[in-house]
Amino acid sequence: MADQQGQLGLIPAASFARVSTEGQATDDKTSISEQLLAIRKYAERHGYEIVEEISESVSGRKQDTEGLEKIRDLAETDRIGAVLVYK
Repeated sequence: MADQQGQLGLIPAASFARVSTEGQATDDKTSISEQLLAIRKYAERHGYEIVEEISESVSGRKQDTEGLEKIRDLAETDRIGAVLVYK
């Protein structure tokens, strides 16, 4: 893997948010927007630069989704050194 530090020594990262049900999508704690907000805050505190935000509404059982494919592409081309997710 190439040197993964971006500008100002930050680690380039992709943020990944996912919901699989309508209930999760509208919940104040699990909506995609809330997940991305929490990930952004984490990244800022821990030295990551989010270079790509990826979100999708699909079952977590599926492994071949557009979002996961995008993450694989970013990692394989050394554009990211980490993937940040919200539990």
